[in-house]
Amino acid sequence: KFQALDTVSYGPDLSEQAKVKALKAYLLCMPPASSPSMSLELGGTTVYLTGEPGIDLASVQVYPPFKDWVRHVGAHVSAGRAKVSKVHIQSVDFFGPKVGFMKFKADVTVDGKFVPGIVFSRGGSVAILVVLIHEGTP
Repeated sequence: KFQALDTVSYGPDLSEQAKVKALKAYLLCMPPASSPSMSLELGGTTVYLTGEPGIDLASVQVYPPFKDWVRHVGAHVSAGRAKVSKVHIQSVDFFGPKVGFMKFKADVTVDGKFVPGIVFSRGGSVAILVVLIHEGTP
């Protein structure tokens, strides 16, 4: 089971139990292999874009509300008013093949001060106003 690892990094003197312990410690330090990541151009700077496992970052980057956010925030970044260090996509809901809703978190500072960067993004939608009338109220 650990034969290839024996010759590469463990050496022949470690017990199987020590090899398992060392391998677990190594794997705990690594990010999950299924977590997507890529770079994002934002206001002339490159930002690290990550997502939860299973999220398709390519579909996120073509989502019109996300493109609008990138353009708007990018203008502040290029003007020197804001700095974005990373963007993490937390969830994406699809309506058929298209992105419907998206929640993401951006690490942002404006004029040197940290600002909350949690964004719930959606496209245009129809709104419904529900009016509840209590009986006996004129």
